[in-house]
Amino acid sequence: MVAAHVYLNRQANYLAPAIHLPHLTCLKCRGTVKSGFARCYKCERAYPPNAFPDAMGFGIYAQAGQQSGSVMRRYKGEQPVLLHQTIVLALAMMGVRQAMQRFPIDVITFVPSLSDRKGPHPLARIINQAASKTGYRGNVEEALKAGSGMDNPRGYATSNFQTQETVVHGKNILLIDDTWASGGHFLSATGALRQGGAQSVIGLSLARWLKDGNEYRENDIMKTALSKRVNFKNYSFF
Repeated sequence: MVAAHVYLNRQANYLAPAIHLPHLTCLKCRGTVKSGFARCYKCERAYPPNAFPDAMGFGIYAQAGQQSGSVMRRYKGEQPVLLHQTIVLALAMMGVRQAMQRFPIDVITFVPSLSDRKGPHPLARIINQAASKTGYRGNVEEALKAGSGMDNPRGYATSNFQTQETVVHGKNILLIDDTWASGGHFLSATGALRQGGAQSVIGLSLARWLKDGNEYRENDIMKTALSKRVNFKNYSFF
């Protein structure tokens, strides 16, 4: 495989780094904002301040109904496409490498699925590959698992997850998920790690999901990000 940024640049006609776009995207989550606001309602009001990781990184924008969205959905499908899996691996390699360069990382883990998926999640295998290729010497740990009695799997509830406290207590955690949509899933996992005694939590979402259409200027975000032609080599996830 060529360098991760080179591979991603080859897909630049439909992949765009999730750069912050003033007046279009939220400073915290890269989602849509109302005109004149720096942060979206959810980041400002819906979640408690301590719900957010100590630092949060994003890979690309992925929009429903577009090729970027297909990548993030189909890499984990029953018949995954190698191209899609390689894109996700390249994003994971860049994100993990940058996180290790910028922050103390003791444990790498991922946000598990709360559905009834059978067998290991494809993201876990990709993160293991990425960690190995970027020089991480430890194992990617399964620090979280689905909790019992979930009321709202996509909402904010730390009880949606159970934490392996022996893995996370006193440790600096890199928490990875493939896609950030509403944020509740990721932030619930972050909160669960903190309750389990994590010293710090660095968050990494390989993609920021955008809905189809332009009801909240999603099309505008995608088109603007693509038009910037930001070189992945120069893009900072964090």
